[in-house]
Amino acid sequence: MTPNPPQLELYGPEDLALIPWPPTGESGEGGFRALLSAYLLEGTQTLVANVRTRFFVGVWDGRILPITVNRAEKGNSYVVSPFSHYVSYAREELRELKNPALERLFNVVLAALGALLAWGKLDHTVQVNNALFSTNLYPVFNREEVRAITAALAQRFPHAAVLWRSISPYVLEQVLEQSVWPISPLEFPEPFRLIPSRSVLFLDAPSGVQHRKKDFRNDLRALRSSAYHLRPAREHDLERIHSLYGLLYLDKYSRLNPQFTLAFFRLAFERQTLELWVLERPCSEGMGQVDGVLGFYTRGHMMTCPVLGYDTALPQNLGLYRILSAYLVLEAEKRGLVLHASSGVAKFKRSRGAVSAQEVSAVYDAHLSPLRRLVWALLERAVRWAWRLLEQRGL
Repeated sequence: MTPNPPQLELYGPEDLALIPWPPTGESGEGGFRALLSAYLLEGTQTLVANVRTRFFVGVWDGRILPITVNRAEKGNSYVVSPFSHYVSYAREELRELKNPALERLFNVVLAALGALLAWGKLDHTVQVNNALFSTNLYPVFNREEVRAITAALAQRFPHAAVLWRSISPYVLEQVLEQSVWPISPLEFPEPFRLIPSRSVLFLDAPSGVQHRKKDFRNDLRALRSSAYHLRPAREHDLERIHSLYGLLYLDKYSRLNPQFTLAFFRLAFERQTLELWVLERPCSEGMGQVDGVLGFYTRGHMMTCPVLGYDTALPQNLGLYRILSAYLVLEAEKRGLVLHASSGVAKFKRSRGAVSAQEVSAVYDAHLSPLRRLVWALLERAVRWAWRLLEQRGL
C-alpha cells in the first residue's frame, strides 16, 4: 500500500499546543522552537520592532518551516519586505558607490521602479523558512518537496507571491555528498524567478584556509595581544548586548535591518535561540567592560551570525571587529562548520579566505494575475541590469 504523500500543515497562534515539534536533541532546536513559539504568542513586533507580519509555523514531513505572510505594511524590515530590500535599502546603499553619476542614475531608476513596485503589490508575499534573520539556514529538502510546499502555499494564499530567501550557490563538497539543499540557485526547480538579492560570503573554516592568509594571522596576533577576551553572555549583559547590536546594525548601517528588542535578546539568552558571547575588557574597578557581542546559530553543516555588534565610539585601533571576526572563525573551525559570513565588508572577508557567491530570492508567481507577474518580471530585469552594471565597473 502506497503511503500518503506529505502535506504542509500551517499552525497559527491558536494552534500552538497542536504543533508536532520534532525532538530537541539537535543543537539549537529547543531554542528555535522557543523563538517561533514567541513569534506566534507575543507577535513579531515584541521581538523585532520593525516587523509586522502574519506568522505561521509550517510542518512538512517532520521538518519545521517558519512562514511569514505580508501585504502592504509600511516601514517593515527587509527580512519580510521585498520593497524595503530592493528599493529602500538600495537607496541607502547608493552612498557606498562613491560615484556621483551612478548615484544619480540609480536614484532615478529606483524612484520609477519604487512607484511601479508599490502599485504592483510587491510586498504581498508569503515567505518560506523565514525566522526574521538576515540569513536563514535551511533543513534538507529535494526539488519535489520544494515544488509541493510552494504549490500548497500558493493555494492557501492565492494573492501572494511565494518567496524563498537566502538561496545561495556555495556549498562545500562534504555537504553536497550528504545531499544538503539548497545546492545552487541553478538547481532550483522551474518555474521560479531567481532574483539576485545580495553578494554573500562563505568560509570553509574546517579546511584551515584562513590560516594561510596573512590578514587572518595578523588578526590572531591582535587577538592574543589584546586585553579583551570572549566569554559566554550573562543575564546582566543583555542591555549592553542590545545597545551594541543597535550601534552597529541600526545606527551605523540601516534602520531597515531587523530591530531586535531587549525581549528578543532575553529570549535568545534564556532559551539559547542564539549562542551569545561577549567581548570583555578587564577593568580595575572589578567587573569588566563589555564592548562587543556575537550571536550565532548552527544548522546542519553551517553556522551563521545574525547578531554582531561593538562600541562604534571606541578607537578603531582597538580592532574590535577584527577580534570578533577572528573569534567567530575559530569557533566555526573548532566545530567543523562552514561559516556563512552573510554580506558586507567583502574585501575584509575575502582576504581571510572567504569565497563570494550571489544570493537570490526564488520567487514563484505563476498563480498571480498577468499584471502582478509583469511587476515581478520587471523587478527581475532591473536587478539583473543593475548587478551587471556594477560588476562591469568593479563595484
